Amino acid sequence: MKKFVALFLSLVMVAALAACGQSGAGSATTAAPAGGGDATASAAETTTAQKYAEQETKENMESVEVDEITYATRTATSLNGFGTRGGAPGGYEVYEMIYEADIYGEMQPFLADATYEGNFLPGCDHEPGTGVYTVHIYDYIKDHNGNDVTAEDVAFSYLHSLNEENTSGWKDNLLDVKALDPSTVEFTFAKEQTGVGQLLNVFCRCIIVDEDTYNNSPSHLNDEMIGTGPYKMESYTSGAELVLVRNDDYWQTNEEVRRQEQQANVKKLVYKFIDENSQKLIGLKTGELDLVTSLDTKDIGDFLEGGEFADKFNVFSFQDKMVMALHPNCSEKSLCGNKDFRLAVLNAIDLDGIIASRGGFDIKLDAYANSYYSDYDFVDWASKDNYQTKKAVDPAVVKDYLDKAGYQGETITLLGNAGMDDLANVIVNMLLQQGINAESKLVDGASFYNELDNPEAWDICLQQMAGDYNVTVWEHAFSFGNTSTKDHTQYWGTDQAWEDLLNECLSEEGHTPENMEKWWDMAVENGYVLALYASIKNDILPKNMTYYVVGDKNTALAGASVYE
Repeated sequence: MKKFVALFLSLVMVAALAACGQSGAGSATTAAPAGGGDATASAAETTTAQKYAEQETKENMESVEVDEITYATRTATSLNGFGTRGGAPGGYEVYEMIYEADIYGEMQPFLADATYEGNFLPGCDHEPGTGVYTVHIYDYIKDHNGNDVTAEDVAFSYLHSLNEENTSGWKDNLLDVKALDPSTVEFTFAKEQTGVGQLLNVFCRCIIVDEDTYNNSPSHLNDEMIGTGPYKMESYTSGAELVLVRNDDYWQTNEEVRRQEQQANVKKLVYKFIDENSQKLIGLKTGELDLVTSLDTKDIGDFLEGGEFADKFNVFSFQDKMVMALHPNCSEKSLCGNKDFRLAVLNAIDLDGIIASRGGFDIKLDAYANSYYSDYDFVDWASKDNYQTKKAVDPAVVKDYLDKAGYQGETITLLGNAGMDDLANVIVNMLLQQGINAESKLVDGASFYNELDNPEAWDICLQQMAGDYNVTVWEHAFSFGNTSTKDHTQYWGTDQAWEDLLNECLSEEGHTPENMEKWWDMAVENGYVLALYASIKNDILPKNMTYYVVGDKNTALAGASVYE
């Protein structure tokens, strides 16, 4: 049975998670009442996956029509929706893919014809033993300009994304995409897609646009959004806001195959670009904002039962699938190109101190692995003895590595996204306490990747990463295929043996506890990454929302949600 993420909000008036459900689909949200230290301690000690509450699929639920929902999103200076560096706000409302992944990693047909019973997936045929997959799309798809979207446009979108935009795990895998007829697309891969999450990472990671629409756009869809989705762009002010309105000419009118995520129960969606949590809280309390996602638990007290604003909002708490990590720059152009210096930096970070500084609600990680994912229990990560599992910073260990590295007091630069001020300051101060001079450089989302691509611009960086399994999180962060030259990671690592082992972990046969453990042992031995935490996050939702729909990548779909 098809499933999607949703929630009856009567289940979620919580202060913090007191316990967690089991990993995998079907676990329910378990919460504690508003309280104090007990909730904080319990949340900090959580070690198993907490997932969204899952209800039996209910498609096309009745809802009252809502005029407008305004919510905060990170600042955007580009609306480019292609590639791993896309992800424009409102992307899942404006654009559609041939398949889209739900929160449990199940592929659901969107532009792919769900009424076609393929031999591999609904809408898809596959010749076993080959790398050829044939997708059948609906023959009546139109974009917001009224243009027909055909198989030729699907092929264009994929080849554009493959050749012009950064993609994760596509290079040397996806060889060609071509239209066989107006509603049939043939994908040719280097081999049969038996790797973990491999096909999903292609089928569910490319927006589809009409080729003429793209070519006729003055900005090539960097300053405007024109897709096939249930919402279309009304206006955009760079760095300020994006306004979407319901697409009353939406192509998918067949209610039997239209998914809940494709519903449009709100006339207008307004995205305010706000990076600071303090400003998000003010916006909720003043009525400027109706919905805010991913707040830290320390910030939600006023919205809980008994709180000043509890009559206007509900709180939905969950363990985030993201892994927040600190990545050293392994280029020779950085001090962190020296392994001993990398190990000094990573041993100087007090993970418990970071979590305490954030209120004690985050989940401490024992590896670059999150218990959200089904392959977490492959390895006993906590039994390892390394900088990731250390109980406290040992200054003697840090000094020893600094001496081996010949450190002379140079200042290193911490790169991060705007809005990470508190975390960046904590890390910089921890380094200073251990005799490592450091400063932070926080930039907007678009500028972050420009800085990341310059090995002389930074030495360590903060970045969150997610996937469909732990091994695909690793792929998104460390695959050579994610860079233009394909000979280093995006953090400038060039360890081919580590890369080869990652590729083995990503194969169906090689996705084993032994390989995952070996890969992680190589990571910590060489100081390639330090996982900081997985967050307990909280979405603040309007009181009249009775069914909350969340899409791929924990994306709040306010327009598809149900209201009373």
